[in-house]
Amino acid sequence: VEFDQDKKKFEMKIQRLNDIHEHRRVLFFGSESEKAQLQKEVFDDAKKQLHLKDQMKRLESERNALEELRNQQYLAKKEQEAKAAEQKKKEILCSIQRDNREVCAV
Repeated sequence: VEFDQDKKKFEMKIQRLNDIHEHRRVLFFGSESEKAQLQKEVFDDAKKQLHLKDQMKRLESERNALEELRNQQYLAKKEQEAKAAEQKKKEILCSIQRDNREVCAV
């Protein structure tokens, strides 16, 4: 698995270097139409990268909002459980006090 990942990274680097070489070749030796095509490709790639960055920011903010909501729900649940436990303690205390009064009254 690690070998395949390294091979894939290496192939991506080779492809990137080939792309750079091709861009330089077109800039120095290419015709005007090739230069215009290269400029359009670079512009489209930059536009695509900006779109992906915006999408990643949006997904990150949605993830953060979802995590915050989960935290709030967890805290609300714990608070509700604590209130229920406190209410149960009060009920037990009241029943003990009632039992004690009955014993004292007898």
